[in-house]
Amino acid sequence: MASIKIRNGKWKVRIRKAGFAFQSRTFTSHQAALALSRQVETKIEQDIACSPDKAVTLGDLLKRSKDTVTIHKTSRQDESVAQEGFS
Repeated sequence: MASIKIRNGKWKVRIRKAGFAFQSRTFTSHQAALALSRQVETKIEQDIACSPDKAVTLGDLLKRSKDTVTIHKTSRQDESVAQEGFS
């Protein structure tokens, strides 16, 4: 889950687990890096860590893009028609 590496005299912690957000931090001491990795791993095991919202669908994201981004584009009419085919 957690990997700790030294780079340019500093300790970098990278924590990855499927279904949870990727986390990365840099510390000046190895002890602080170990403490963070243990803390986050414990939260993940207890299911306290933030997990992504799995209720969001691709259709929801496309609609949001159409309503917030596409309306400001010059080619908004062409793009709106293309996106309606996916909803």
